[in-house]
Amino acid sequence: EALAVVICSALALYNALELELLIFTTFHAYRGLYFWSLTLASFGVIPYVLGFMIEYFKLSYLSLGTAIDTIGWVLMVTGQSVVLYSRLWLVFGNNHKRLLKFIRWMIIFNGCTFHAIVVVYGSRFGSRTVDFGKAYDAIERIQMCVFFLQEVSLSGIYIWKALDIIQTSDRKRSHHTMWQLFSINVIIIAFDIALLALEFSSQHVAQQTIKGLIYCVKLKLELAILNKLVDVS
Repeated sequence: EALAVVICSALALYNALELELLIFTTFHAYRGLYFWSLTLASFGVIPYVLGFMIEYFKLSYLSLGTAIDTIGWVLMVTGQSVVLYSRLWLVFGNNHKRLLKFIRWMIIFNGCTFHAIVVVYGSRFGSRTVDFGKAYDAIERIQMCVFFLQEVSLSGIYIWKALDIIQTSDRKRSHHTMWQLFSINVIIIAFDIALLALEFSSQHVAQQTIKGLIYCVKLKLELAILNKLVDVS
């Protein structure tokens, strides 16, 4: 198990650093919601992985590891949802403004509510392993379900719009890009289901071990396809 933790953590850190390099070499202007959400989400993998390694290998106080990986978790999880949200206008155009507004407030509400709950428990029980463990186990599954539904909803919207554009557009280039968009979002949903399945099968260490790596892969896939939407929007 320890070897798997080291390997997955090393791969996650490598991919996070590579992703940061890709972002800063791909973008011509370092501004906008898409750029900053992608930058912060990929950066969040680094403290998330380092914090988990501190906890797992007992390299320092539990409270320190918890604080570090919580910072990474906030950036990584909500950041990834914001990345998806930031490009929705490319498939919606000027339509569905109410839906876009609802999605924005959903991300804000879920982020503020469930991240705050974890932070409060961490600051209160971080130095007491047993107490924190019981509290965290109770809210871990709840927050994972909420963020799972949030990310699946966002990916589902892309799948819906991709199929809609495939059916209504005559441009072959649009078809190719939309099929890529469809496939990538199906893969993203499959990753989310895998993480949720690990959590509900009480494989918390395995879930946390591969979570950083999975988020890196998801962000790389999103970077690859979301940039192409500009050409077909």
